[in-house]
Amino acid sequence: MKISKKHVVFGLLILVLLWAGFQWLAHRQGTSDEYSASQGALLYGNGVSSESLMAGQEENVFLNERTKIRIACTQNDLDEQQNRWVKGNIAFVVYEPVQQQRAPKCEMEYTVLRTDFCLQYQPDTLEILSFSVTSESGTPRGELLEQTTDPIASNYIAYDTPLQGEHSVQFINYQWGIGMVYHWRYEMILHEDGTVKFSLFPCEDEKTFQ
Repeated sequence: MKISKKHVVFGLLILVLLWAGFQWLAHRQGTSDEYSASQGALLYGNGVSSESLMAGQEENVFLNERTKIRIACTQNDLDEQQNRWVKGNIAFVVYEPVQQQRAPKCEMEYTVLRTDFCLQYQPDTLEILSFSVTSESGTPRGELLEQTTDPIASNYIAYDTPLQGEHSVQFINYQWGIGMVYHWRYEMILHEDGTVKFSLFPCEDEKTFQ
């Protein structure tokens, strides 16, 4: 069968239209992911409070279809000097589904911002030896511009009573197009049964910056 020039042109036109359609869908998907990430970042500014966690436990709080807050208690044990270390973190995570050939659908997770809690204390006297709350960018395409942390007022632990202060973070993430300033009140509560609770509460309305 002879293929006419008209048929060739028509076929090429169809291919061009299909290619343009795929490009538009890819662009739309990327825009949607960035929008979901930025909206999740705004919601993250509203703060979060965990359940009481044992060492090695974590909790996930989903903000929308692309973002969540992951809270983990990573350590609660004694060192060689019999001082106790308690560590944990609260992280803002963006995740996206990935379709791999000949493999089940999976998700890639990107920790955009992580706030770490680190406490060292003497278990017999409950004297606090050191305590810090610090934030850091979780991806190479993110930058922590500024952070400040107010020290706690007490030198001793009281079970079921929060160690608290204020923590401010200004950061930008280029991968997801997020720029935020957070101003939180942090809380870390130790319970006598060995569980720990981590919280961030807003001190003021979150805001974006240029």
